[in-house]
Amino acid sequence: MLPSLFRTLICVICASVVVSPARAAEPVNVSLHEQVDQLVTAGFSRWEVTAAERCSDAEFIRRITLDLTGMIPSADATAAFLADASPTKRVELIDSLLSGESFARYMAVVFDVMLMERRPDKYVTSNEWREWLQTAFTENRPLNTTMAQVLAANDIDDDGRRAAKFYLDRAVDKDVLVRDIGRLFLGVDLQCAQCHDHPDFSDYKHEHYYGLSVFVAGSKTFKLPNGKMALQETLTREAEFASVFAPEDTRKTGPRLLRRGVLAAFALLSVE
Repeated sequence: MLPSLFRTLICVICASVVVSPARAAEPVNVSLHEQVDQLVTAGFSRWEVTAAERCSDAEFIRRITLDLTGMIPSADATAAFLADASPTKRVELIDSLLSGESFARYMAVVFDVMLMERRPDKYVTSNEWREWLQTAFTENRPLNTTMAQVLAANDIDDDGRRAAKFYLDRAVDKDVLVRDIGRLFLGVDLQCAQCHDHPDFSDYKHEHYYGLSVFVAGSKTFKLPNGKMALQETLTREAEFASVFAPEDTRKTGPRLLRRGVLAAFALLSVE
């Protein structure tokens, strides 16, 4: 029931590479929103576009409240914001919305839809899963930490079981997991690479698909004495595959994340 070394490693790499914000080469003594503004401004120059004009206060409060809570602001909140003469009121509004219950609840819905794609409940209910996600946002856990918990899927307790919905409600289907982890965490659709190298994208290889499959190939469901389904795992070290265009040419690969190459055994064993 504990997550395998392979899956623990994939959660660390995927979550740190894909979800974590980019780090500057050297520490900078500016606020996060200033760093974002600098990156956006640099992008304007690179893409030869110009920034839109600053929106009005009425537009701002509507947009930011919808973005962070999924609801329009109340009439009273809008009136108070429009009457506020403080030059920092927009920053203060954002901080207030981020610290509110509505933000955590809304983000739980957003991430549920993104990660589960409106699948019907199978072994973990949507309410359990959304409560777990909402708690993560309420506690302000870093996204890489939350996504690592999803990918590690340690279901030995109730908290871990709710995080394991990503695996359990996909019936721990290896091919479904490989495609979904590729799309949702690595930003690549490897479906074509299940049978052969991708015909249109030269860097989507057959070996990438099967290298990723090694991480989840040893996982399956089993029924606990209480009737609930849980994860069971065995360590899988390599996958064998052959292109549909050359079925006689059988190859093997160890665990790998796209072009990073096969991960050495000692690296896997170093993961706690």
